[in-house]
Amino acid sequence: MHSSVGVILVVDDEPAVLKFATISLESAGYRVAAASSAAQALDLVAQQRAVAFLLTDIHMPVMSGTELACQLAELIPDLPVVFMTGGRPGIPDVEILLRDGPFSNCAIIRKPFTAGDLLGVADRILSNVTSPRKVCT
Repeated sequence: MHSSVGVILVVDDEPAVLKFATISLESAGYRVAAASSAAQALDLVAQQRAVAFLLTDIHMPVMSGTELACQLAELIPDLPVVFMTGGRPGIPDVEILLRDGPFSNCAIIRKPFTAGDLLGVADRILSNVTSPRKVCT
């Protein structure tokens, strides 16, 4: 059981991806707060600040996953971030996230992913929660 690590905040505007990620993490014993928009995610964080890490889609309407990560970093410094993307390797915005700027220490998981892929990323992120993360600095 992973309940002592805090809540994993999962944010995606695609209902199928949100449901799959939530069920996959919960079935492994993680506590999950699911949001279908950045605004909903910010509301959830206002209610519950024990967030272990943010798992968010990069491309969402109104507010992107990167904008959400920046706003949450102001509330929860050093919050680990995992970005989900349907973009293939070589797409400039995804490569920039991996290489430069405030998100260079963040992880990326490419859609479609399996439950095993997601759990591997979650386990890796949570085993390194004491290492510093730079987000929007």
